[in-house]
Parts: sequence; structure tokens; C-alpha cells
Amino acid sequence: MFEATFLGHQGWLFTSGDTRLLVDPLLRESFCDAGKVGRVFPPRRFDFERFPAVDAVFFSHEHDDHFAIATLQRLERRIPVFLSSRSSQAARSILGELGFRVSLLEPGRGATLGSLSLYAFSPDHLAHDNFDEWDVLPYLVFDRAGDGSFFSHVDVEPNGRAELAARKLIERPGLFCWSNNAGNWSFMQGGPRPALLDSAKVAEIVHRHYLGLKNGFGVPALVLCSGGGMSFDGSRQWLNRNVFSADSNQICEGLSALAPETRFLAPLPGQAFRMDGGALTSITEQSEFLCAAPKSAWPARDFAGDVALMERYEPASGRTDFEEKDLDELQRELDDFAAFLYGTRTFRELYSCDSAELGERRPSFALVLLADSAFRAYVFEYQPHACRFAPVKSRKPAHEYVAGMELWATDFLAICRGELGPHAIPFGRGRVWKAGGRLHASFRDFCLYFHPLRRPARFLRLYRRLLDQADGAPPLVRSSRHIH
Repeated sequence: MFEATFLGHQGWLFTSGDTRLLVDPLLRESFCDAGKVGRVFPPRRFDFERFPAVDAVFFSHEHDDHFAIATLQRLERRIPVFLSSRSSQAARSILGELGFRVSLLEPGRGATLGSLSLYAFSPDHLAHDNFDEWDVLPYLVFDRAGDGSFFSHVDVEPNGRAELAARKLIERPGLFCWSNNAGNWSFMQGGPRPALLDSAKVAEIVHRHYLGLKNGFGVPALVLCSGGGMSFDGSRQWLNRNVFSADSNQICEGLSALAPETRFLAPLPGQAFRMDGGALTSITEQSEFLCAAPKSAWPARDFAGDVALMERYEPASGRTDFEEKDLDELQRELDDFAAFLYGTRTFRELYSCDSAELGERRPSFALVLLADSAFRAYVFEYQPHACRFAPVKSRKPAHEYVAGMELWATDFLAICRGELGPHAIPFGRGRVWKAGGRLHASFRDFCLYFHPLRRPARFLRLYRRLLDQADGAPPLVRSSRHIH
């Protein structure tokens, strides 16, 4: 018997006999950075008194919708931890400080866990643009007796190399999981807008990959579509009808029409999928330790796209007024950011523009940092020739510069200090713009600059801060102590 129980977002519990493996669990309802990003969707109901003891936990990568500090607090320290070998020193250090025994999982290597096997693969970062998902390990979990398996590319683009390697380990695909990371962020972007990625388009993308899987490996027993498991509350509720342009259930409906020979399903928390002898034999709608909340309790996420460009937004740090005494520190951080930008896409695009394309706009990138509740701002101009951000006077930087980024100065400095995670900003707490032509507009370089692989010491500081904010309650998920 092989069973996969969906925990929400991209978290799973795998069971074979008396062996249980947790992968990327989110065991609290806050979504990323103590809830600075949002809440887990759909809302769930855990009964931790009935949560089964587990033999190990695997974190596929370090992003905090997978590697969550608040979740670590809920795990008994005797549970062995498998961590992507490409994750930062910060992740390794906080796990050690918490008392976990950590094994680094290398791509191309596996681990035997009782009657389960866990195998990791390497993404193809040369063939695909995987943004900042450097340490992600696509993975395969399978029952050693051959009853079933589960394969996921997690948050990186699928590549045939991983599936070719999986063919050497299992006879045919079992449960195949696609991550729905599609979203609409045009309301944060001034200037030309990207094409909307809706459910139909995502279904076509998944179908193309599915055909390669089918023809090269075989028809999966079931294709699951998970991910995007967040929602927003409070003053950001409007994001719920503007972000989620591709609904997982609608994607599965489109896939069912394109490939009727296979079943496609968007799982709900608590659903368990059982395989025996390589075939899907049952689907249990809820587990004794977990179920989705009634739909009446779900926040609405029907896509409307009714906000063209957000006008006002609150700081993730909760602080609006920037103190002038911090200007020197801010300038040092900005100069480091300028050095980081050398050779990046932003740098190359600026060096590819000419006057005919730019018109009257300044041929540079502006960073606008809001400084107080009256929305006064500091404006800094990126000067590649000096490798710095220089303070400038600009009344309307979005009209004067060819591209730029705007966020709260307090947020920028909080992230620099390791008080806040960078992914809190792209979720409705900043804006970008471009005038057109060769330039793009996104928070890409911003998130790459603040990645834990680049700033492990400051991320460790953030992890410790988040741990201090946890409730300190005794761990709720116990070790089975079957595996040592």
C-alpha cells in the first residue's frame, strides 16, 4: 500500500506500511514570514492529537512556503530532517540550533526510509528560467514494494532529465503533481502589461508536458494540481480577486477535455490517494487528523481583475515613517544593491537602449522609497557608471525614468536588517513601472538580491526572529522512532 495525503499548498504526508514521510508541510495557517504574505488556502482543520507519528521530514527548498520556521516549531526534534543540499547555511544553522539531525539530500541521490524511498533530482537552470528557485529539488517518493509513487517538480520548470532518471527507479508513473504558480501581478505594474495567464492557457502548458510524460514514460495513475495555496485578508482582501488568474479546478477541467484517458484533480487538504500494485485504488475525502474547512468559511478567490493599478498600499513592516538618522545605513545598502545589479538583466537592458527608444525619459532605473504617511519619498537613480544609487530630486519619477521600483523605505531597510522576508513585498506592497521597449518591470532583481544564498547571515537573523515570535508550545507532530 502507498498513500499520499494532501496537507495544503504543496505539503504532503506519504505512507507505506508503518513508514511515514512529511514533505514541505505548512502546519500553521499563516503563509510565509509569520503571515506577512497571507493565509493558507483553503483554510484547514487539524487535529494534532490524531496526527500520525512520522519517520522523517523533507524540505525541497528554503522558500518559506516550504521551509516554514513556525512549522519547525511544531515538529518533535527527534524527527530526522532531509534538506536540499543546495539550501543556504542559514537553513542548516537554524535546524541545528533547534536540535534537529539534518541530512543533506543531493540531486541524483536517494534515501531509504523503511518501506519508502525518497529520490531527488536536479533542475535544469540552463534550459529554463526558474527565477530564484535555486535550491529546489524535484523529488520522487515511492513504495519499495512497487505499490505506488509520487513525483513533483515542485516550483521549477519540468525537464525531461528528471523524468528520464525516474524511469530507472519505477516502472511507470503513479501520482504526478503539477504546481500551479500562475498569477496576475499587472496591478503592480505601470506601463505595458504582460499577457494574462488564465486557466485555459495553463491547461495547454500542462498538457504539452503531459504528452511528453505519456509518450516517454507512460500514463500516470492520476495527475494532481496543487500550489497557489494562499489568500489575503484585512486591507489586502482585494488581492483575492486580482491575483489568482488560473484556478486549479478549472485547469483540471481543461486538461480532462484535452486528455480524457487520464484523471486530473485539484486536491483538498485531508484528501488521501491510495495506490496498490501500481494502480489508484481509492480516494479518501478527509483524514482523521485533517480536513478542509466548510466552503462557507473560504475567502472568495474568483478572479475579476478589477484593479488596473493599485494606488496606495501599506508597509509590510507596519511602519510608515522613516527616520533620517538611518539614511547613511540606507545608502550603504543601496550601494551594495547597485553592485549586485552589474551584469543582471536590468543592467543589460539599460545598456541595450538608445535615445530613440527612450524619448525624453532618463536612461536609468529609479528606486522610489516612500518615507512617511503623507507619501513623501526619497528617489534614488541607478548609476551603472558609478555602481551606485544616487539621491536625486524628481517630482514624477514614473514619468521621468524609463523604469523603476517603488516600496516603503521602512520595508527596504527592515529586509536589509533581517527583520522581514523579501517575498512580503511582491504581494501588493510595492509597484514597478517601465516605459516600454526592451525593459521589463518586476521584483525579480530585488528578490534575487535578498535571497538566503546571498545573505545567509541576515536570513539566520530573520529565522531566529521568527522563532522568537512562535508561541513556544510543545511540538505537536511526534517522531515514530522507526528510523534512526
